[in-house]
Amino acid sequence: AYFHQRTFANHRLLSQARGQMALAKPGNFRWETQVPFKQLIIADGHQVWIADIELEQVTLQSQQATLKGAPAFFLGNSPKQFTHDYDVRRVVKSSKLCYQLLSRHRRAAFQSLTLCFQANHTLSDIQWVDHLSQQTQVALHHVKQNSALSPSLFVYKIPRGFDVIHQ
Repeated sequence: AYFHQRTFANHRLLSQARGQMALAKPGNFRWETQVPFKQLIIADGHQVWIADIELEQVTLQSQQATLKGAPAFFLGNSPKQFTHDYDVRRVVKSSKLCYQLLSRHRRAAFQSLTLCFQANHTLSDIQWVDHLSQQTQVALHHVKQNSALSPSLFVYKIPRGFDVIHQ
């Protein structure tokens, strides 16, 4: 899918980004930002690479620690893995079926997460409010479901000369 992401605080636009994303269960995730700067986040089920292309820097982290509680965690895992920590509510918004997850814990990565689907069950919108009350909206378009994805999409080869930070 292609995405357009906007983040707001106190109803003021803080940032915008555009790019592409891919998801393959279980736990494979690729988020490639093109605008305003190039960044690549890849998860392979075990670790996460966060590559800042202009800085020539890659951060390597454990996927379990990095994505737990992040919106990507909810897209790539079974509902059984997160219903323990979140209350799930079904809502309808503008003819879209949405599921809102509300955290049961004050220290969670976000207060709420909403996933909206079109009538054909295609994910179209992701919205979350973080612990600082910033709201992020991600609109997806040109979504392709159940297409064969190359496993190489979820592998990152660190370019020569990049600094590597292990966390």
